[in-house]
Amino acid sequence: MQSSTSENRKICLSTSEGVEFIPTREILFCEANGSYTDFHLTDRRKLIVSKNLKEYENMLQDCNFMRVHNSFLINLGEVKKYVRAEGGYIVMNNDKQVSISPGKRDDFLKRMGF
Repeated sequence: MQSSTSENRKICLSTSEGVEFIPTREILFCEANGSYTDFHLTDRRKLIVSKNLKEYENMLQDCNFMRVHNSFLINLGEVKKYVRAEGGYIVMNNDKQVSISPGKRDDFLKRMGF
C-alpha cells in the first residue's frame, strides 16, 4: 500500500501482464476465484491476481472495504442498494449483484448507516 490517507491509497496488484498500481477508490469489489482474486474496477476492467481473497481483506480493511460473503470483499463506497428479497444481496454501482451472508447482514447495514 502507498499514501497516507485511505482516499489516496493505492494497492499493488501483480497480474500476468505485470504490476499495476490501482487506487483503492477505483475498486468496486473483489471476488474469490479459487486461489486467485478477481478485482472488478470502476472502469469496468477485471484484473486477475494470484493471491487469495483473505490477503486482500487484510490489506483493505482500513479502506472502507468489507467481507460480506466468503466470495466477496466490497468497497462500501460503491454500494448502490441492498435488496432484501431472495435472502438478501447487494447491488454495486456497476449493477453487479453481490451475495451477502446472513451472518454479515446486520454488520453491513450498520456500517452503511442503517
